[in-house]
Amino acid sequence: MKKLLLLELCFLFLTTTFQSDNMTGWVQQTIPRPDLVISDLQFLDSLTGFIVQSRNPDTSFISKTTDGGNSWLSTQFIHQYFTSIKFVDNNTGYCVGGENSPYAPGSVFRTTNGGSNWFLVSYVTDFIYLNDVYFPNKDTGWVCCDFVIGGGLWRTTNDGLSWQLQMNDSYNPSKIFFINSNTGWVIGNAQTKLYKTTNCGVNWFLPSNVGGTDVFFATLDTGWIIGGGGNDLNRTTNGGYNWFSVNITPPPAESRLFFIYNRR
Repeated sequence: MKKLLLLELCFLFLTTTFQSDNMTGWVQQTIPRPDLVISDLQFLDSLTGFIVQSRNPDTSFISKTTDGGNSWLSTQFIHQYFTSIKFVDNNTGYCVGGENSPYAPGSVFRTTNGGSNWFLVSYVTDFIYLNDVYFPNKDTGWVCCDFVIGGGLWRTTNDGLSWQLQMNDSYNPSKIFFINSNTGWVIGNAQTKLYKTTNCGVNWFLPSNVGGTDVFFATLDTGWIIGGGGNDLNRTTNGGYNWFSVNITPPPAESRLFFIYNRR
């Protein structure tokens, strides 16, 4: 099993490629709008991936590649500020952020044809935009906002049509990761705590005294977290109860974690 760790360098230039399993090192890629920051990225396989670029508060682009990042096809959104994207499979994906309007509600968009078309599903918050989204399947998903007033974590069980609050603004949730519809982790409290649930978000607890800027789990037991300030990488093999440092070059601040597993 080969593990490829991808650090999504948010607010930095996209510098990775997935063209061939035989390639080594890093190859600089072009991006559709080099004048805009990359707020999120997801690859479904070695060739097909998506990036989100936004100009706060009024314009966003979702771009898709099918050749490992050599070329991109972009869709522009006016009056939207997108922050995060998550695909469940090759067809179904969600993108969240906020609408530039007098009320600036947090918006959820969905595609069912691999990003060719996107449509507004619902508004989750008033006056503030959403930070992150995660859907372990087509029906059940979570969004969050870390604003100190009006923020929180919400869950949907009907494709994003309606949402139920599971964490209020006192938790300041900023990043979400779910390994399945029951077990997941949320970074909160100004990136100082990592909460865990094993019952679909009904209850949350602190398995250890750890915080960070991003979290990713490959299995129920094995996961990684970028430490507070983005200055180290830690790993767990027991579901987040204990963590130990991974000996790598410290990742840049605001990096994102993503692992691809290739079985031979």
